[in-house]
Amino acid sequence: MQQFDLKNVLDGQINFQQTIRELPPAGIIEYYQGAKFKVTSGVFIPHNDSKPLIDSMVINVDDSVLDVFCGAGPIGIIAAIRGAGRVVALDSSEDAVQCARENAVLNEVADVFSAFESDVYSAIADSDEQFDVVAGNPPFLDYSIPNMDAVECSFWDVNLRTNRLFLEGLNRRLKPNGRAYISQANFGDWKKVVKLAREFGFNTRIADSYIFEHNSSIEFLALELTRL
Repeated sequence: MQQFDLKNVLDGQINFQQTIRELPPAGIIEYYQGAKFKVTSGVFIPHNDSKPLIDSMVINVDDSVLDVFCGAGPIGIIAAIRGAGRVVALDSSEDAVQCARENAVLNEVADVFSAFESDVYSAIADSDEQFDVVAGNPPFLDYSIPNMDAVECSFWDVNLRTNRLFLEGLNRRLKPNGRAYISQANFGDWKKVVKLAREFGFNTRIADSYIFEHNSSIEFLALELTRL
């Protein structure tokens, strides 16, 4: 595992947050993992933090996929491009949900893709639907500042709240023979996430990793989760 300087990581995250806030009102177009994404101000730009997850997730034709913390939609949309028959994408940001819906249209998968504003699983709380694949790219780091805004909350997870809720609700949402993935990073609290996963009935393994091209001390991880 790579060694990192936490101050440099935080400085980089703060700079990236500012970039997101300063996107033009009309948004920008990003090409990521072979797909096209429109991203507007306040929405997380598709980034290589999700690359190991996308590279390692197995999508079979007609699979149902749940994409939690979807942002502009890269995980769910790429799953749809690969042949998923149904994709449900969830995010706490109304702006992100709108971007994800527009990006499904851009990538010609809107017929199988739905996105909803949701606090983790809250939008589907009244449903008993289970999915072949559940994937999530939550904030990695237990860090906070006063009065955190929506952009900061997409980077920092106070007390690992969203990671915990993702893992706590996973068993209900995953089919018995389903596959689950969660993104993490070496600068985050991934070892605590592994421990939490076990508490909620899941083993984890590092399915893939990616060393950030602009800072070789940063390594992104994809954890695959299987029931104990």
